[in-house]
Amino acid sequence: IRSAGIDSINLDLIYGLPHQSKESFAATLEQITALEPDRVAMFGYAHVPWMARRQILIDERSLPDARKRRELLELGRHHFSANGMTAVGIDHFARPDDPLVIAAKKRILRRNFQGYTEDQSAVLIGIGASAISRFPQGYAQNAAGTSTYKEIIANNKLGTCRGHHMDRDDALLGFVIEQL
Repeated sequence: IRSAGIDSINLDLIYGLPHQSKESFAATLEQITALEPDRVAMFGYAHVPWMARRQILIDERSLPDARKRRELLELGRHHFSANGMTAVGIDHFARPDDPLVIAAKKRILRRNFQGYTEDQSAVLIGIGASAISRFPQGYAQNAAGTSTYKEIIANNKLGTCRGHHMDRDDALLGFVIEQL
């Protein structure tokens, strides 16, 4: 990837998956480290079959319990720290010279619905099925289903299917949360 001119590699990692063990997660962590990413976001799997209907197919007994999830989280945190990455916030890791770490040190780090960012833009345009855009006025989400999204786009329309207009209270609450 780097030889093709990509100079920043970012990975999202999920822990707490069905049948995931400390051993299998440790092997995944080693594979990730071998890729030498600049950033890693490590998120806990959210089992929400009432929202993501395909998750109904997952046997809940195959999911790690709260103690095992915590062990996986700590294993990942320790692994990335031991391999020269700096913890950023609650679930991100980056190389010490990464702009994310620098922004954290300067206290200008931001968190949006996608995770931590050093980007100070008030606008984020989401492209693709289920993508979320953020504007100063609020949020807009594209159609979640790929086929529905493609059909809307094929008809030369915006893929947006729902949104939330932020009032003054929403904006104030968002500001307070970001400052925390």
